[in-house]
Amino acid sequence: MAVFGPDRVVFGGDWPVCTLVASYREWATALRAIIADRPEAEQRKLLHDNAARFYSV
Repeated sequence: MAVFGPDRVVFGGDWPVCTLVASYREWATALRAIIADRPEAEQRKLLHDNAARFYSV
């Protein structure tokens, strides 16, 4: 996000491969911890808003 900015990044998971070493809940919790220092608006863009805008949904 430092390079492209919060308006040009979307979350992309590796499911179901990520569940080979941890549950999806554990993986999602780790992701939330990684982005916890970002403002709420940037987190929302990463996890939802940017994809919704891109796919026009």
